[in-house]
Amino acid sequence: MLHSQPAQPARVMVVEDDSATRLLFCKAIEAESSLHLSASCGNVAEALAWLSANECDLLLTDLGLPDGSGLAVIEACRGWHPQANIMVTTSSSDEIGRAHV
Repeated sequence: MLHSQPAQPARVMVVEDDSATRLLFCKAIEAESSLHLSASCGNVAEALAWLSANECDLLLTDLGLPDGSGLAVIEACRGWHPQANIMVTTSSSDEIGRAHV
């Protein structure tokens, strides 16, 4: 009888500059057994550095970051890890309209 391997938790990267919001996302991810928090970054530079050397299955990113746009993080993730799913979080409706990637 063959036993299937248990599914590996999805590797999640969080990019959010607001530390309270980032902590909330991270705690929710850590509480879910089907998810694994792989990285937590507060700006574009940190996120790009991590993405260039690591993989994720799910990117959860804010669009408004202190050193640039989350769109740059999304574009880099798509280039380096095209299999990754991407979710956008933002508090500005203006940013949502520009997020056609």
